[in-house]
Amino acid sequence: MQWEFDFIMPQRLLLKRILSQKSRVSIGSEFGGNGFYVNVDQPNYPKVFEYSQLAINSGLTYERKITKMVYATIKGGVTNFVSNRLTEKGKDTQDYIYKNSQKMTGYFMVGFSFNPFVN
Repeated sequence: MQWEFDFIMPQRLLLKRILSQKSRVSIGSEFGGNGFYVNVDQPNYPKVFEYSQLAINSGLTYERKITKMVYATIKGGVTNFVSNRLTEKGKDTQDYIYKNSQKMTGYFMVGFSFNPFVN
């Protein structure tokens, strides 16, 4: 059982190792973002703003094949927030009206996935 290097710039940098025919573990970092709209009902303000976050999640991932088409995933680690900004909807993120910084925080995730295309 060897370690594999999974590198897609700038999305992820992972080391993966197959533990058995049904499971594998990964350690490393993944870059991603979240965004959502904020509706404002105040005079002299735009009606809709967009809040966006860019973050790096670093930690450990365990994946297990439950059936031929169903997989379970458990992830845990720390999130380092790179950018948190509020902008008017449709405007460039450099033209923000609010910016904040967050300290590193822990995260934990459990998930299931279904692949109907397995032979």
